[in-house]
Amino acid sequence: MKFSLWLFKNWYEQNKIGLSSFISDTDRKIEQILYREMLPNETADNTAFILPGNALEDCSGFRSALCFGRDRLLFPVTAPETIYNLGNEMIEQFTAWEHTLRQLILGGTAIPELLDTIETRFPFPLAICRKSGRILYHSESWHLNLPSDIAGQLTEQFQKGGRPGQTFFFTSRMMPSCTFLGVIPESSGQKKWSLLTYDENNWLQPGDTHIFLTALELIQDALSYESEQTASLHPLSKWFTDTLTAETSAGTDSLPAGSVDWEFDDYYLIACIQADDIQPSCYPELITSITNPDYCCTLSADSISVLIHLGKEWPNDIGKIKERIETRCNNYHVKIGYSLRFQGLSQIPLYHKQSLWAVSEAIEKKIHSCSLEDALPDYLLKSCRSVPEIQAYIHPEIRTLAEADTGSGDELLRTLYTYLILGRSAARTAEALFIHRNTLRNRLNKIREIISPDFDDESLRDHILLSLIIHPQTETE
Repeated sequence: MKFSLWLFKNWYEQNKIGLSSFISDTDRKIEQILYREMLPNETADNTAFILPGNALEDCSGFRSALCFGRDRLLFPVTAPETIYNLGNEMIEQFTAWEHTLRQLILGGTAIPELLDTIETRFPFPLAICRKSGRILYHSESWHLNLPSDIAGQLTEQFQKGGRPGQTFFFTSRMMPSCTFLGVIPESSGQKKWSLLTYDENNWLQPGDTHIFLTALELIQDALSYESEQTASLHPLSKWFTDTLTAETSAGTDSLPAGSVDWEFDDYYLIACIQADDIQPSCYPELITSITNPDYCCTLSADSISVLIHLGKEWPNDIGKIKERIETRCNNYHVKIGYSLRFQGLSQIPLYHKQSLWAVSEAIEKKIHSCSLEDALPDYLLKSCRSVPEIQAYIHPEIRTLAEADTGSGDELLRTLYTYLILGRSAARTAEALFIHRNTLRNRLNKIREIISPDFDDESLRDHILLSLIIHPQTETE
């Protein structure tokens, strides 16, 4: 770990050492400090020197000085020996802190726990934030619930203001007392995530930025290590990850040689698993639990993507597949989305997007899982209701009935739909609508007064029923 002069300044001030500072170069980093009676003629690039005040012509009146290039920390009353000892104490403590964190990374420590350990030297809440503004991991002290407008500010900042490897500050208009500090990793060309902190008390100091940058490097290493560990669980994990990252067709008609007993043109399914809360620390455990020769997992964005091998024949029933995944997810607060079954791997990104849509539906509807296959009829129906050409097909009599139904409280459209869909059985219709037969009879009489279609005419009856299905006002659930 290298240190900035700002960090030394913060350290001495925290130890109640009075000083004056002249710092112009914020990019150069210090590796060591040495005590000298006189400033050497030739100085090393990464070495700072502690000298008696009288050793420098421009520092008269000060007892000690910490010099780094042309920059100075000047101490009016503290002895050089004390400055030297305290400076080395800081170096030792931060070096031990970094060593501990790297050991935790190699030990597979969960990212949230790693963020908590970082806070022993960087006492501000920490979070890893996606480009979308969604928080992927956070430390225990993070209690800020970012409203959508602030998440939007973050997104805009990531896209326009944040440059890889450089910190950025901004104060929220909605939360004027809260200042955000963020940094994007150097290797993140697409700016997919950022390390984020905030300060409600304006205690952030320039030296804290250096610790923050070191934390970013550690988190980047931790995420890379986590990804490598995930990839080692299945021989196709890296291939699957690369295919999703490319966001295009696989561009080949074969799988990597010597991997698994899969064929490119076999049948497959993709599941997407996403944590309910903003701290998906369960992901490593879930990936380990789910992975087997027919289930290839990878961390994709802020969710787990599972490529499931279904075999060489079209699977008529995938109930056992879903049961296996959902059983392993029962102990975690997650939602699951399933794509349609498909043959061939050339369009993995397309079916991956289906699984993402399905899991978003599960989150929105607050259900445990959602299959695109099950949700497709409802989705198509909603889509049809927004297409003018399809709406033009609606029978004029149904439009007339819809106008009469508005505000009547009799649910005429729903009553007629239920009556027709149940084969014009009065008993079954009344039971389905939870109403008395006399109430149903009154509603049907009212409908016949408003419209006059011949329900014995099969083609006309089908047109009426289809018109009811695609009419925006019809409640079919």
